[in-house]
Amino acid sequence: MSKKQERHVQIRSLLSRNHKMKTVELAKELAVTPETLRKDLDELQRQGLLIREHGSVRLYNASYETPVGVRQLDHVEEKRAISYYAFKQIQDGQVVYLDSSSTVILGLENLLLKKDVTVVTNSLIIAQKCMQYDCDVLIAGGHVIKTGSRTYDYFATSMIDSLCIDLAIIGSEGLKDAKGITTSYSELGFKKHVVQQAKKVLVVCDSSKFEQSSSYVFCKYDEVDLLVTTKLSDEQKMNIEGIQEIVEIEYVRK
Repeated sequence: MSKKQERHVQIRSLLSRNHKMKTVELAKELAVTPETLRKDLDELQRQGLLIREHGSVRLYNASYETPVGVRQLDHVEEKRAISYYAFKQIQDGQVVYLDSSSTVILGLENLLLKKDVTVVTNSLIIAQKCMQYDCDVLIAGGHVIKTGSRTYDYFATSMIDSLCIDLAIIGSEGLKDAKGITTSYSELGFKKHVVQQAKKVLVVCDSSKFEQSSSYVFCKYDEVDLLVTTKLSDEQKMNIEGIQEIVEIEYVRK
């Protein structure tokens, strides 16, 4: 086995144990230069064995979902700015669906400014937080996905089909090369039902999602009433034609 092949085995072994690693940490662990690691990751990515995400890398696994606690640590300032604007769209007395997106979770404190809001969610984290905020909470019960701290399956979907939702605030797994808003495979059917039951669909995601891809489209662009994101390039805007309204949020880095 060549040294390169040995490194590839090591990389996959490390990622198998840690699920996701920063590239700087991976280079340190392997005792190689960033340039050498970049070439190794390029080759493994071409082989479809791993996925690179903004300074991090993980093994390709269609069923794997990055834990929500980890996702909350990425692009925090951008997510807070996006969620602040999104939650301003909630009107007193509405029935609002909030999904398990880390962007949505980071904006929950804005519910303290609202009155008589009924929160519908499949997120265990959101349900618990909203109870602390004295909101009326309906949780779609079903099978629990541990990494996402959320529910899914037939039972969760059946509950959604029994509700009239005024506003759904939903995140996305990635928009690169997609034909609509994407999610993980396990949440695909559930979110399709949410979109069908919602009078207004609001999608939240920072511009980094335009560099990430996912195969599972739960909502076409022309079904999105409002996209709240950060500054987009002209090319990115062209790739999401059909969305009724796009708001690009400016934020100040601390």
